[in-house]
Formats: sequence, C-alpha cells, structure tokens
Amino acid sequence: MGLTPAKSNANAKALFSRINAGVNQAVALGLQRVGNRIVVEATKNLLRKRPYAAKASGDLLAKFFVRLNTRNLTVTVGNTAPHANFVEWGRAPGKKAPPPNDIKDWLISKGMSSDPRTVFLMGRKISRYGIKPYPFMRQAINTVEAEVPKIINQAVDEYLAKEGVTRT
Repeated sequence: MGLTPAKSNANAKALFSRINAGVNQAVALGLQRVGNRIVVEATKNLLRKRPYAAKASGDLLAKFFVRLNTRNLTVTVGNTAPHANFVEWGRAPGKKAPPPNDIKDWLISKGMSSDPRTVFLMGRKISRYGIKPYPFMRQAINTVEAEVPKIINQAVDEYLAKEGVTRT
C-alpha cells in the first residue's frame, strides 16, 4: 500500500520539522561548547600571564559564567568577580583608590604587610598610576573565534549522524 501525495507531503513536512528542531538544538549545544571553550582559554590566560591576579581571592577563576539563549541562539560569556573589569580593562590613573578592605585582602593573600600605612600607600599608588589592563577575556574570544564554525558544525554532524542523515 503506497502513500498518497498528501500523506507523503505531510510525512515529509513532519520529518523536516523534526530535523529542523534537532539542528537548532545541535547549534545550541555547539554554542554552549563555544562558551565553555572561551572560559577554558580565559582561565589559561589568567594562569599563564597573571597567576597572582587569578589566585589572589580566587574569584576570577571561580566566577566565570556561560549563558545560553536557545530562543535567539546566542551565548554570553563573562566573569562576575568584582575586580574582573579592572583586570580586563585596567584602571586609569587619577581615579579614586580601590576600597581599603579590598587592598588589605589582596595584601594578605600575597603574604604582605596589611597595616594601615601599607594599605594607604598601595591605594595611593593605584590611584596615581592606575592598573595596566590584561585582556584575558578578549584574548580568549579572539583565540576561539576561528574555531566557532568547526565546533558548531561538529555538534550538528553529531545530531545528523544520530538521526541517520548525512550531509552532502
């Protein structure tokens, strides 16, 4: 018993709809992998070039996030550590000094004297001369950028192989 054209069309539409939804899920999985890869690269950057910044409070290494928006197929990668922005972008000279408690915590983590005079002098130095930026996230994004199509295509190919479909 063969399929009538109407039934055949309905089956094809259902198949294409299912494959389309699956491909979108695969692209989302690929984007999640891209975000995770950026976090790995950013972590490597911190540990390689600024291990003291990464390990002082532990926040820089612990507060990465990857947010996937499956509706728009976008991924957001960031770091919520309070000082992540200053490490990434630096701090211009002539600005207000960081909070004394933050300086004190940093000095303690470095095994340095945290007496009020040292805290004041360190704050004054940062205020006068600023902090040189270290773009750990931007470098990670630039490193991973070329891999994005490959990572997403791999996720789509995995899905299609699971469905028994091959690309031509």
